[in-house]
Amino acid sequence: MPTAAEKAGDFSSYGTAIYDPSTGNPDGTGRQVYTGGKIPQSLLNPITLKLQSSIPLPNQSGTSQNYFTSGTQALDRDNIDSKVDWNRTANHHIFGKYSVMKALVTCPFSLGPAGGAGLCNGGGAGTAPTLTQIVTLGHSLIITPNLLLDEVLGFSRMGQHGTDSFFGTNVGLQLGIPGTNGPDVRQRGFPIFNITGFSSIGQTANYSPFWRNDQTWTNSHNLTWTHGAHEIRFGFDMIRFQLNQWQPEAGSYGPRGYFTFEARSLA
Repeated sequence: MPTAAEKAGDFSSYGTAIYDPSTGNPDGTGRQVYTGGKIPQSLLNPITLKLQSSIPLPNQSGTSQNYFTSGTQALDRDNIDSKVDWNRTANHHIFGKYSVMKALVTCPFSLGPAGGAGLCNGGGAGTAPTLTQIVTLGHSLIITPNLLLDEVLGFSRMGQHGTDSFFGTNVGLQLGIPGTNGPDVRQRGFPIFNITGFSSIGQTANYSPFWRNDQTWTNSHNLTWTHGAHEIRFGFDMIRFQLNQWQPEAGSYGPRGYFTFEARSLA
């Protein structure tokens, strides 16, 4: 994390020359050095000042590896399974099943109001309510002592919507950066800022927010004929997948914008 001195433009502790980008030639030569490695307050960009005001100060010593934070990854899940069996006759059995799972995955931001990586196992910060439902209907019919018909119809649906605490807020536009947020609510939120030597800021999961509504239809029909020690089985299966998803993962950019600031040096 940047120190309080660095936020004020004071980089004297590094002992490295910092050049005024408004001076010199386009190729970087001939630029003037800031005295003592300190950038005058009057030259600090107002967008930068707004952005860094949300970044927490270091809570460890030094200028690197100087921030520690922790959080709780939460997964709350409820499951319900039910089944009904009906022996309509001695030769005909009918059943129905219904299962539902409702879950909520929660992963906090590592930098609080500045966003950052998620404090969880390999995932981005935010919440992802999930609802999965499965319905099955089936029956088995003994047509003759040697002939059995069994059929099963199944349907499953999974809905998952991932958002974060910045969802619906035009953070990029509030900072004063045009083009970072669009009119669609899914384009709102915190842009990604990668600065060499510092932790990334904003919603670093470029695939967030996301909507996944997937459905699967299955049906299976089987006819079994037995004769002595022989058994012949005929069948037909059909599966239909419906993937209805909105996930803005496009390279590293995401739907809100992506900014990278790399180190540059002059020979």
